[in-house]
Amino acid sequence: MMLDDIRNHDPNPTPEEEDWTRTDPVRLVVKAIALAAVAIAIGASVSQLLVTPEQAQIILGRAR
Repeated sequence: MMLDDIRNHDPNPTPEEEDWTRTDPVRLVVKAIALAAVAIAIGASVSQLLVTPEQAQIILGRAR
């Protein structure tokens, strides 16, 4: 199906299309990067909490 079939060849945008054209792409990218940074920070913190010092020594020993 072609994209112009969805709009039924109507040159006037729908309210939903107007909302999409009003979005600020820079703001959206900044929010996405901030969300990814928070997710990485939480993941790193939890992974550090779950590994005991004994397990860390075993992991380091195997890596060498």
